[in-house]
Amino acid sequence: MLMRAICGLIRVDGGSIEVDGKRVGVDVDGPPSVGLLIENSGFIDGFTGFENLWLLAQLTGRIGRDEVESVLELVGLGDAGAKAYRTYSLGMKQRLGIAAAVMESPDLLVLDEPTNALDESGVALIQDIVHAQADRGAAVLVASHDAVVLSALADRIYKLYEGRIKGEVCCESA
Repeated sequence: MLMRAICGLIRVDGGSIEVDGKRVGVDVDGPPSVGLLIENSGFIDGFTGFENLWLLAQLTGRIGRDEVESVLELVGLGDAGAKAYRTYSLGMKQRLGIAAAVMESPDLLVLDEPTNALDESGVALIQDIVHAQADRGAAVLVASHDAVVLSALADRIYKLYEGRIKGEVCCESA
């Protein structure tokens, strides 16, 4: 729920959320530059991976076909981009969701369980992508139940319980 609220997908009953000095749900509907992967992606089964990403890219007009092809390569779906989404394995679907989240180089990247359904090489790939996004200056928020994954991705780890931060678990740089 916290990630949804940060992205402006739901409103909070109490407290406030600020992104770049603006209150989400008050000053702005949501962050102006956000890429997100929360739960299951809503891709169209009959479209290819490329067609799904291209459809999303056309909503903002920020990137072109070459960038869509590049992000498919980045997540390891270069050849699979021409296959129908309905034929994708769970890991491939997860990779496509990551591609959609990062393809426009957002200022804020929000990923919920980004390594779900990924094999070892996919987990390593996601780590590289998350670090590259942070290195270019994006704020990256990752939620995971896997402490090993979090320690490899994060420079700060917070524990949430019943919607409240219960303390910083780790603050060492990954």
